[in-house]
Amino acid sequence: MSGSPDRSRDGPQGPCTHQTLPYTSQTRLLSAARPYVEEGLARGETVVVVAADAFLGRLRDLLPEEITDGAGPERIRLVSADAWYTHPARTLTTVHDMVAQARDGGERMRFWGELPWARWSVPQARQWLRYEVLLNVVLAEQHVTLCCPVDSARLRPSVLEGVYAAHPHLVESRRRANPRYQPPELLLRRLNRTRLPDPPADVRRIDFDHRDLAEVRRSVAAAARSAGLPDDRVFPVVLAVAELAANAVVHVDGPGRLEVWSSPGELVYQIRSHGAAPMPPACGFLPPDPLSTTGRGLWMARQLADVLEVGVCDGDGRGRADGGDTAVRAHFALPRLTRA
Repeated sequence: MSGSPDRSRDGPQGPCTHQTLPYTSQTRLLSAARPYVEEGLARGETVVVVAADAFLGRLRDLLPEEITDGAGPERIRLVSADAWYTHPARTLTTVHDMVAQARDGGERMRFWGELPWARWSVPQARQWLRYEVLLNVVLAEQHVTLCCPVDSARLRPSVLEGVYAAHPHLVESRRRANPRYQPPELLLRRLNRTRLPDPPADVRRIDFDHRDLAEVRRSVAAAARSAGLPDDRVFPVVLAVAELAANAVVHVDGPGRLEVWSSPGELVYQIRSHGAAPMPPACGFLPPDPLSTTGRGLWMARQLADVLEVGVCDGDGRGRADGGDTAVRAHFALPRLTRA
């Protein structure tokens, strides 16, 4: 495979070009990245490259010195993936705002961004897949080019399938329409129906309705303190889970259930309800309309949680495979223990 991802004009066209580039070697990756960056700069675009530090170093060595060492420093940014891919909802907002600012200045942006899929857990990968899908929504009318390389030899098949489904364009020997692409609303609704794994056997359960929300907040705070979260992190946890609990009983005619458990390195709260209406496709990734009286709870919880999963689980908590409770699962990282 050869050439830059943006050199072919095949495939569906629009202001936003969002493409994935499968690769199996660093040589292939570098041979695609260099012309992609140089072409963007030649067109007067602002270029942002987000990748592993080692790759950024190799790319810097290949680019002309005047590009990376002072001439036009505002037009190219090389950013560590560790610093960029920290929280999907916040990164989505950052990308949108950067593109909008460039548009207002009469410029077009170009991104090269390799997400570190291989190092993420399954819940983390699912929420970053939502990020990739929602780029197609929030940037649909923006003049921007995005290329998302993916190491097709290392990824779990389920993750690779999702990556392909999220990108309208596919780059192989040239760019073309991606036959595996799925429209955002369809793919997001499928993600919202993901069956979540059962909680552990020692899960703590509390059934509640709208009269019990104060007790839910107390239970959430007690679990956070017991798990070792410092006081300054307890309030955001309580706020996030309380919003999810309120949603469960306000929008559903019936009780909700709070489930709490610890797993290595994190504390998990799950709010589940039976008979809930389908979750909105964006599931709290996009800020609500400022004039709307609803829609803030899920968005707020997603901002505060380290990982927020949405899916379905069995109906009675005893391992039935035919249930259908709606479940929202908020993960919060626990502090690392200091050793003497």
